[in-house]
Amino acid sequence: MLAKRKIINERVEKLIKGFDRYLSLSALSVASKKSYGQVIKTLSVKGEVHKWGKEDIEDNVCLNMKLQPASRKNYIWAIRFYFGYLLDCGIRTDNPSKLVKIPRVQNSAPKYFKEGEIQNIFNSIKGYRNNLIIHLLFYCGLRATEMLSLCKNDIDIENRIITVRHGKGDKFREVPFPPLLLPILDKYLKKYNIKDHLFYSIKDKDKPQTYESIRHIFYNLSKKLGIRITCHRFRHSFCTYLFNMGVDSDTLQSFMGHSGFNMTKKYLYVMGTTRRKKYDDAGLDTIILNHSGGKKE
Repeated sequence: MLAKRKIINERVEKLIKGFDRYLSLSALSVASKKSYGQVIKTLSVKGEVHKWGKEDIEDNVCLNMKLQPASRKNYIWAIRFYFGYLLDCGIRTDNPSKLVKIPRVQNSAPKYFKEGEIQNIFNSIKGYRNNLIIHLLFYCGLRATEMLSLCKNDIDIENRIITVRHGKGDKFREVPFPPLLLPILDKYLKKYNIKDHLFYSIKDKDKPQTYESIRHIFYNLSKKLGIRITCHRFRHSFCTYLFNMGVDSDTLQSFMGHSGFNMTKKYLYVMGTTRRKKYDDAGLDTIILNHSGGKKE
């Protein structure tokens, strides 16, 4: 009995390891990769997920009252992705998860920072690196992974454009680089002598800074200020403030990277005039007029 269980465990562990690699090669966001991997590991404790049918998924996920609707939805998407991996490997010839109804989740309004909160964040941040990180997230609306994949040459200072080469779904887009960030960027570049990756790992300068290190910065800052600080909340704030200032939805979609490639492509040739002018006219930099610009390291 124990030998059989050991064989099953080894098989499951091998599948989970293969799934982790499958996730790492996908175009999913860092958060989704981590979440989906954790879901399958959690469910694998209950049984051999790769053998499950529609009823098994419903019993372990849909009828699990301990899970909130949003969690059930995430679990089902993770299982669907897992079965996609099993199909590619030839382990399964069907995907029963597609027969499982995904629960509807009421969308809540995106949470954004109020002006007083963003003021406190800017005044509390320490270091040239952390200061630039927060400015890029708030004033450019970048996803954390997009910011961390930036190279020095991706910022066109003369035309005030940031080129995002690896957006969600590996999409390409351009976003404005406001003049407010020029002195902040200049100080950072001079201090760290940046040559390639804009944000490199402290342990290995040839590799970009990790997502976990960013989360750690915001975790400590959240404890200090008593407000929940996440990378995506800066992005929500960027979008919310620009929208409230009158920027039209098409321009916002292109800034945020929510549109398809064809939609993005339409704006690439007018980035230097129309789209950048709309950003400048909105006056996002007027939200924070008196912050300290980051404390020196």
